[in-house]
Formats: sequence, structure tokens, C-alpha cells
Amino acid sequence: MNYYGTMLTDEIPEGFSHCLKGALQNIPVEAPYRGPAHFQDGPFEYTCLWKGDLDQFEGTEQICMNGKAIYQLTFHGGSLR
Repeated sequence: MNYYGTMLTDEIPEGFSHCLKGALQNIPVEAPYRGPAHFQDGPFEYTCLWKGDLDQFEGTEQICMNGKAIYQLTFHGGSLR
């Protein structure tokens, strides 16, 4: 998998890392790409959208704080043959 993420704010808000780690600890077995489709942690809301399967997939994840996007990541990958 390749991925690239960036903060959309000048400073990393307190609690951001806790939310991201919490989301990544809840990876669904049926879609092990990044995190779950939705994860809430206080004012932080994590979402992950993907398409494809383990042979070839792509997606985005985003964290919003109080409804405003503060982080975004894109990813893609697949099986190696």
C-alpha cells in the first residue's frame, strides 16, 4: 500500500493522534485497508472511503474536528504477483 496524508491546519490539535490511532485499531476484517468507514472520538470524526478489493484498491480517509476537515489521506495498493 502507498499512502500520503497531510494536515489541513497549521497546528495539530490536541487529541488528533488519539483519534487516528483509535480508528486504525478498529480496522474491519472484511476491508483491511486503513480504518473503519466511520469512527467518532469526542469532537473528532474519522471517515474512510474505499473501492476495489485486496487485488486492487484505492481510497481516502479524513478527520474532521467539530465538522471542519483538519486531515486528509489518500491510499492505493493491491496484491503483488
